[in-house]
Amino acid sequence: MLKVAILVDVQNVYYTVRGAYGRNFDYNKFWAQATANREVVKAFCYAIDRGDQKQREFQNILRAIGFDVKLKPLFNDLMVPQKAIGMLASLLMP
Repeated sequence: MLKVAILVDVQNVYYTVRGAYGRNFDYNKFWAQATANREVVKAFCYAIDRGDQKQREFQNILRAIGFDVKLKPLFNDLMVPQKAIGMLASLLMP
């Protein structure tokens, strides 16, 4: 039996499928096709943690499917550009 690892970037999948097809991605169908006649060694979904209830429910659905959900805090991603802009502004201002 073929062994597979599945890695999913949740935000990229969401925005790509929504933009290209105007619909949501079906993780259950994806899982069924990706794992058919295969042994899953690892299955990770990477997502940003906004901390809201709807996101937690979605993450629990992914876990129930079989994914190990890895979360990164939202604020860390947003702070980097803000810090960079602040540093640039301080360098440009007299």
